[in-house]
Amino acid sequence: MKHIFCTTFVLLLLVSGLRAAETPAMIEVKVGNSGGICSIAFSPDSTKIVTAAKDKTACIWNAETGEKLRTLQHANWVRTAVFSPDGKKIVTACDDNTARFWDAESGQMLQKLEGHTNLCTADISPDGRNIVTVDTTVREKPDERENIVRIWDTESGTVHKLEGHTARVLSTLFSADGRKLATSGYDGIVRLWDVASGKELKKWEGRVGVAAFKEGCSIPFSPDGKKIVTVGMDNTARIWDVESGKELQKLEGHTECLYSASFSPDGKKIVTTSKDETARIWNVESGKELQLLQGNPDDRFDTRMWGMIVIPPKGKEGVAKVQFDSAVFSPDGKYVLSSGDSRFDQTARIWDAESGKELYVLGGHEGELILCASFSPDGKKVVTAAGHMIFRIWDLERISPPQTRPAMMDF
Repeated sequence: MKHIFCTTFVLLLLVSGLRAAETPAMIEVKVGNSGGICSIAFSPDSTKIVTAAKDKTACIWNAETGEKLRTLQHANWVRTAVFSPDGKKIVTACDDNTARFWDAESGQMLQKLEGHTNLCTADISPDGRNIVTVDTTVREKPDERENIVRIWDTESGTVHKLEGHTARVLSTLFSADGRKLATSGYDGIVRLWDVASGKELKKWEGRVGVAAFKEGCSIPFSPDGKKIVTVGMDNTARIWDVESGKELQKLEGHTECLYSASFSPDGKKIVTTSKDETARIWNVESGKELQLLQGNPDDRFDTRMWGMIVIPPKGKEGVAKVQFDSAVFSPDGKYVLSSGDSRFDQTARIWDAESGKELYVLGGHEGELILCASFSPDGKKVVTAAGHMIFRIWDLERISPPQTRPAMMDF
């Protein structure tokens, strides 16, 4: 029999060990009354959060109190919203096929980027100068799509149209210096582009890019920009030299396809997630596996109770209670934040990167898949959001002792 604890009980469990009892470890924020959250991101100084939602708004929130500071009204769904590197501007992508540039302080729209026919996402380069957008154009036949990436120079007005992917573009991510752009597609190819000229510099083929990186949840470039990591359907992650295109390491150990890969802040480690219900931490230089992150292999849901047919992985009955869709290091590299993206695991979890020990379970999203889980840039908070209209801000300095069991449900 399935028992769901109410949100009030969740708060009691989390607050019970706080250092400052008057301040909750978690703040729950309701975005609106209709639709759901599409994306969420911290400001560079960790003081604000911006959400994009299906209720035709992007909203700016106080990350300390959860108070709404500003509403950026759109004509349709807002698919993505992110801060500029200096935190003064916001770029959004809307379902009306426009990307928009906003003043974060006043809420005034500064620029509208038009020309798309089916805009998917928008992001801004680390130097704040260029905006990248992805357009999937539906042709006469539903299975024929033209996937175009555009780079917009907000200063000169120049637009580069990047063509080459033959299937849906999954993600686009800038290098730390903003000079290069990596794109990943369902065509199994990762392409590297020069931002200033729009010229293709490199491409890696052979199923390496089917899920090469997950936007907002992975860091495919090393901090120095000299390496890039890709993952794919061959159960491996691969580290490549950006300049030569040469393969430096093949990370082998996962038994099923990988979902994401991310460098540590110092560039010495990589964390990967996989369909095999594990995350793994690797040494970049040697390619050696350092830690295996997983739940108790014997602690699984009995899928028969769901009235559905599920093929038990690895010969075991049911599905693991801990699953890994994405994982990323904390800004200081000491912790790993993972999230589950299935009906069986709607939690984010924090792990000790050195020992592989699970430290915290951040729950409360029962009934909804985790859309995003990310550290604040200062590493003091975590935000989690699912497909509904609620997100949660977790104050890591006020959670003590570590929570080692899910706080929100019991089966």
